Amino acid sequence: MSLKGNFETFYLSSIMQMLHNDEKTGVFRATNGKDEARIYFNEGAVIYAMGSRREARLGYLLKKRGLISAEKLKSCLASAKEKKQALGKYLLENGDITLDELNEMLAEQTEVILFNLFKWEKGDFEYKDTQVNLKGFVKVKINVLKIIMEASRRIDEMSIFKKQIPNENLIFKISEQKEDQEELKLDSAELQMLIIIDGEKNVADIFHGCGYDAFATSDQFTAYKTLHSLISSGMVEINEEAQPEDEVIGKDADYISIITVYSEVLQTVCRNLESELGRKLIDILEECKSEMVTRPINLFEGFHPANPTASFMHTISGVMRAYKENKMNRALLIENFNKFIIGILDKAEHIIGRRLTRNIMVETEKLLSHFKEHQFKKSSMSQVIDNLITTLQRDEQHGQGENSTD
Repeated sequence: MSLKGNFETFYLSSIMQMLHNDEKTGVFRATNGKDEARIYFNEGAVIYAMGSRREARLGYLLKKRGLISAEKLKSCLASAKEKKQALGKYLLENGDITLDELNEMLAEQTEVILFNLFKWEKGDFEYKDTQVNLKGFVKVKINVLKIIMEASRRIDEMSIFKKQIPNENLIFKISEQKEDQEELKLDSAELQMLIIIDGEKNVADIFHGCGYDAFATSDQFTAYKTLHSLISSGMVEINEEAQPEDEVIGKDADYISIITVYSEVLQTVCRNLESELGRKLIDILEECKSEMVTRPINLFEGFHPANPTASFMHTISGVMRAYKENKMNRALLIENFNKFIIGILDKAEHIIGRRLTRNIMVETEKLLSHFKEHQFKKSSMSQVIDNLITTLQRDEQHGQGENSTD
């Protein structure tokens, strides 16, 4: 079997699950600019992976764990290359690491590569059935379904972290209520970060001070999760007085809340429609995108239901920073999001019918009501939510009116 495509039209999770369920033996190769990853399957199980990113290399992981020094690693890489051996195999035979340590590192390396793939928003892939020749390599056996579930969980969690920590320029300080929280039990990562936070360093500086690699996906996930935990427990809070001028969040300048709500609504709508439409949903999305081109920008060009919500939010936030008038930003966001969502629902209705579309609208309205009640009860966002609910209800009434005249 041979399979070829890109991540804008195929879900990586679906491809991986298919290769697993069909017990395929072959090589899956994905490219995204300079990034490349190869996943080796044997009877449906992942047995090896190779990636071009630094964090996906075995030497990087071994050095990070303290199992080998930088100087020793350089020497071993040269010797392994001379003997035409994989680094892991050479280190094992040379007695530099144990088999258990190597297996653990190879499993982590494979998982890192797979998790990185799930973060890709764009890229091409190709799978071919072939007998896998890994002579000279130490093989592992990774449960694909477990990876898919874990990757989905991380993506969902990261979107939550990004809502609370929308950018890395924010400055945090120890909470004034910290004294009341002394009985909380913190792990080593939380304690280390608490020591670094001083009311002057921004998020990027805090992560760097804790030793997290800014280019390593796994490090970023751990860093955000740790800071999120400290914020949620009340140990740290935003230092409003120390924020850079362009990062101060005001009622008119804050797009983050708007983007957060609408991103969640889009994911909810697409998740429900996907079960009814399958791949036709992508056609509808592309058609709606082509109708939403607002020069000089297209807010939804990077939207795809399989992509992490956090990356979509980050893209739109970056686009909106190009505009200086914040009130125009809010109005533009709300108008375009409303039009995009209604356009998706209207086109879907022609395929799945009014009843199913109405059910999706009802579920969306429940989500919005939850947002309003529990997260934005006393903020200007409640008016934005009311506006979207009204827009949905108006579209529903319009559809009913059209049906009555048929």
